[in-house]
Amino acid sequence: MRFAIITILFFLFANAAHSQHNYVVEVHKGTELLHIINYLAGVYSPAVQNSSYQKAVDEWFANFKDHPVVEVAKKLPYNDFVDLGWCIQFPDYSITLPEKYGYFDQIVDKNLLIDYMTLCAEFGRASDFMGFFANQKDNYSKWENQFLTKLQEEKSLQTLENFYQAPLGQKIYFSISPIGVVLRANIFQEAISPENKIYAPVIIPFDNRFIDNESKEPNFEYSQAAINNNVWHEVSHIYWEQLNAPYRNDILALKYSDSLSENFKTFESEAQNTYYYIHEIISDAVTIFLKKKYIGIEEAKEHLALNESYGSPLYRKVINLIENEYWDDREMTNFQEFIPRIITLIRDEGQ
Repeated sequence: MRFAIITILFFLFANAAHSQHNYVVEVHKGTELLHIINYLAGVYSPAVQNSSYQKAVDEWFANFKDHPVVEVAKKLPYNDFVDLGWCIQFPDYSITLPEKYGYFDQIVDKNLLIDYMTLCAEFGRASDFMGFFANQKDNYSKWENQFLTKLQEEKSLQTLENFYQAPLGQKIYFSISPIGVVLRANIFQEAISPENKIYAPVIIPFDNRFIDNESKEPNFEYSQAAINNNVWHEVSHIYWEQLNAPYRNDILALKYSDSLSENFKTFESEAQNTYYYIHEIISDAVTIFLKKKYIGIEEAKEHLALNESYGSPLYRKVINLIENEYWDDREMTNFQEFIPRIITLIRDEGQ
């Protein structure tokens, strides 16, 4: 009896400690439902083919490849809309339509997105997606624990907290994605799903480029380089989106272009294109800087050289600005307070 009480207390304290973390590592039901639909629609192909999980998806959903949502999903330009899975509630598959869609409705017609979400919920109900999800529970737990263990070992988020010296205000939700392919952060969670605004989702795909030993089965035991690089970059998008809020009009007013920025033409608005281009510059500049400090100078040089080969001098200039004017004084002037100097740098470079 005493052993049982001690065991219960251990798990209570362990769960209490885990709940205090500023992150969650889980396979999200809504995200995974949309990943499966997009996979059936051929929106993308998994990075690793013929895993047992892919075969399980094929078998379970074999009779639903002609569902109307599959045809709607085929109209999507790329696999970048799975964050809308947060609008679907489980287990009843009810939908809360957003008033705003972040930038999604600037890429795809809003009515198409509404049809997509409505049909996704219908697909989930008809195919007993919740039954599939329950059937994969052991696998999901294993993959979640693989990533969680590496995240705790590397302390990637703690490194970011030390760098930015500013509270994030959201709990990072690492959304383990055994069949998805896109590593990305959702910077518009509050707009898309206000009831889940405490979370900032980051999609974590299975990709052999991110693990030390190639695997045919989903594996989220990310290597040191991959977990730090990917967490630093994607979570930096979330930091930047939140911290730049007081200066957003100034950022949107910036005029800047280089050889690389010409590839960032997603929106009709040039200001929007520049805004999201700067998002990428900042996220990777911070990543390269942290790589130099915590991984190795040569690794950082190699990363920077690759980025510069794509045609932008901004990476090096932002990194040097961080090194010379921010890093040593960050406890006195946090990153949000430092942003005006970045704006001035980009404005001067654009003239």
